Amino acid sequence: MTKLYFDEVAHKYTDDFGTKYTSVTTIIGKYSNEFDSLAIAKRCEAAGRNPESPKYEKYKGKTAEQIMEEWRQNSENACVSGTNTHAFIEESLLESSTYEKYSDHMFTIENISSNLGVLDIDRFRERVEPKYPTIYKTIALLHSQGFRFFPELAVFNQRLGISGTIDLFCLKDNKFLIIDWKTNKDPIMFEAGRYEKSKDGQRGKFIPDSKKMLPPLFFMPDSTGNHYTLQVSGYAWLAEQFGYENLKPNLIFQIREEGVDMLKLRDFRRHSKEMFEHFAQI
Repeated sequence: MTKLYFDEVAHKYTDDFGTKYTSVTTIIGKYSNEFDSLAIAKRCEAAGRNPESPKYEKYKGKTAEQIMEEWRQNSENACVSGTNTHAFIEESLLESSTYEKYSDHMFTIENISSNLGVLDIDRFRERVEPKYPTIYKTIALLHSQGFRFFPELAVFNQRLGISGTIDLFCLKDNKFLIIDWKTNKDPIMFEAGRYEKSKDGQRGKFIPDSKKMLPPLFFMPDSTGNHYTLQVSGYAWLAEQFGYENLKPNLIFQIREEGVDMLKLRDFRRHSKEMFEHFAQI
């Protein structure tokens, strides 16, 4: 049985055989258009020097370096908030179920056994329903259908050197579905583009563009929604290599200040597999 280790700072996976793995999210980043933050920050700086620009007030008197630092701070704050949300849900599942979490290595799909993942739904309800009723209702429904629950489950493929961590692996007999938690402030879009931001940082209108992902995904809009679908479908494909069968649709819960949105994802397993195999050859 393979022991898998995760370096959270470096975001790197290794196993006890010395195999190094690339994370699914890192691979997806290789097939999306790189965000040129310096070039964009310089354009914002120029807008702050032009009173005729609609973005003049937002960027007035700011250098490109100051603008990039604001972006960094916003990203860091969002990361902390997202980590706390993930931790609350994960801890609620762990404290309410029969589950084995190792201190020195990850719980992987190979560690699943018939006595693990059994959820005490009443205890889970006490913790989660007051804060996230939509999430509780979904888990309760799956629980009533006989599913077991494995949070933060690692999946991997030694041949391709790929690994990732599933937020919640829901298993019934030999069939599974995946639930993923996202904490983006903006709604998840499946067309390429970006949201405008007002001077006070509030979300403006969505500005679409025609950017596509890189080959072999050249037909796919380079969007947050497609990135997430490739990610979850990639996890599903990796899990199926261990003999499990994916039920569809897999789900994303987007947790925002406005509330929780549940998104049913398309099946991109074939595209994720093509991406993985292409990456392993380059």
